[in-house]
Amino acid sequence: MSLMDKVRFYHAALSVMTVLTYLSGDFGLIYDWLGYGVAVVLSLRLLWAVFNPRQRGLNRFYPDFDGLRFDNAYNHPSVSKALILAIVAAVSVRKLCDPAR
Repeated sequence: MSLMDKVRFYHAALSVMTVLTYLSGDFGLIYDWLGYGVAVVLSLRLLWAVFNPRQRGLNRFYPDFDGLRFDNAYNHPSVSKALILAIVAAVSVRKLCDPAR
């Protein structure tokens, strides 16, 4: 199986499970198990990105602020990477610290 086939399979599995989770509503165990499946697929993809030497892995998400100046701050790619990283961190911390769960 080629790398692109693996990526396509990952995207297909994630999208199918996400849509089924959405369509199942809050239908008890089915909803729970589909949610666990989505978490497993995302975790496997994260592990694949960390330990796979063929890809650039997670390095492409780390912002590199070389060349950032005041005049190009609106369109520098590191600014958007930093914002995405901040959003992921905020959502992760919020989910971990949510007292309702």
